[in-house]
Amino acid sequence: EYWAGWALAYYQWYTCRTFIRINEAVPISKILDMYYVYHEMDIMHFVDTINEFWDEYYKETNLKRIRKYSGLSQSELADMSGVPLRQIQLFEQRQRDINHTRAIDVVKLGRVLGCKPEELLQI
Repeated sequence: EYWAGWALAYYQWYTCRTFIRINEAVPISKILDMYYVYHEMDIMHFVDTINEFWDEYYKETNLKRIRKYSGLSQSELADMSGVPLRQIQLFEQRQRDINHTRAIDVVKLGRVLGCKPEELLQI
């Protein structure tokens, strides 16, 4: 239990994700079951595994979810924001990390979608 708490706290600190969202994707019981395999490994192996569970649970990116909610197609969003269509497609397919793109592009997308730029980040 001590290791699970420590590993979970490390993961939360490392990813800046909230405990509630982590717990939805990976219940604490699953983390406790991981102890025997991961407790002596480098913590980054644990982080990588939890990230895989996260991606399985949260299939849609924040950008895609907010874009669909706003009723815009990818091409409409590209036209209105000035962000290339291909870049939007890569963000939504998780082939490019929106967290590591130019801030101005995230701001442009946020303005068109009517949300804060940080709401588009995958944290």
